[in-house]
Amino acid sequence: MKKVLIIDDDKVIRESIVSRLKSDGYETSELENGNNLIEIVKSFNPDVIMLDLSMQDIGGIDCLKIIKEFDKNLLCKVIVMTNSKNEDSMLRVLEHGVTTYLNKHQNSLESISKIVEQKTKQICLHID
Repeated sequence: MKKVLIIDDDKVIRESIVSRLKSDGYETSELENGNNLIEIVKSFNPDVIMLDLSMQDIGGIDCLKIIKEFDKNLLCKVIVMTNSKNEDSMLRVLEHGVTTYLNKHQNSLESISKIVEQKTKQICLHID
């Protein structure tokens, strides 16, 4: 069973995504911000990390920095989610090596599930 870690401070959105992914056969774990991120990544070992860009406390960009410092190869597993149409945000995400970026309100739960499915099939090249 593929594992997805969802990190989003919006409880309604997080629970909606969790519910959809569980119904599609994924095992999920969730965080409301980047606190305890590495501990969860180590124990849960996700195939995909869905990361909200705008969160309180430890935000999405800070989470990307933490992930990159822990294991830069995990960045290929990240899907960044946002409500923003700000190109600056997208460029900052791309600078950190993340290639999958979606707008939470422009993508249905069905399309989010399909994006997760594609991401689980993606082959990550390991960088030393």
